[in-house]
Amino acid sequence: MAKEKSLINKWSHLKSEIKRRPVLGLKLGLSAEMLHHYYYHTPPDEEILRIEAMLYQDRAEKTKKIRDDLSKVIGYREAAKISKKIGISDSKLRDIMEGKDLTPSYDIIAKIEFFLFMIFDIPVSFENEEFKSTYLETLVDNLSSKVNSIGVSLLRCSEMMTFLKKYPVNKNYPLLSSSDEHSIKGPLSSVAWDLKKLTEVQEEIQIFLETYIRKTKDIH
Repeated sequence: MAKEKSLINKWSHLKSEIKRRPVLGLKLGLSAEMLHHYYYHTPPDEEILRIEAMLYQDRAEKTKKIRDDLSKVIGYREAAKISKKIGISDSKLRDIMEGKDLTPSYDIIAKIEFFLFMIFDIPVSFENEEFKSTYLETLVDNLSSKVNSIGVSLLRCSEMMTFLKKYPVNKNYPLLSSSDEHSIKGPLSSVAWDLKKLTEVQEEIQIFLETYIRKTKDIH
């Protein structure tokens, strides 16, 4: 029973990867009809293991290619700066470049491929071709969503500040209750958090502009 549940969970993950990148189904040798069937019915155990092994091998081959491509255009010392431009952690990029991570996720592979394509014109994998033209739009939408989220939070904070009107500036005013203390400190904590997130987004926007909009080949 535990093994069966493990395979079902494994298939749920594999299926989500294939759904996001339907072209992978062709590499797996699955017809459109069979793929559609597997979306709603769990494949036999041996088929799940076959698909898992093939996707693992596919990620390994792609990782080797991007590792070779990265070694031609950037050095290890640049990993920290470049990782921010790619949108992954410094340690993850170093692990890939040093061969410690041989099979990163498809999402990470795609981010590196899109960066290499946009900056150095290095082709992306076949399954990423359809997303190539909209990649920058996706990045802008993500940044816009973060800014909007912070704006909503700040607006909520301004509404919270109406609580302060009920506290008179009077030295004879009684000591504040725990609830009162929370109400007063709430807006301050919220603004501090929003400022922190806004600074982070500002850096992300700056990196985006320098990396993609200005289209400079100088990544130093």
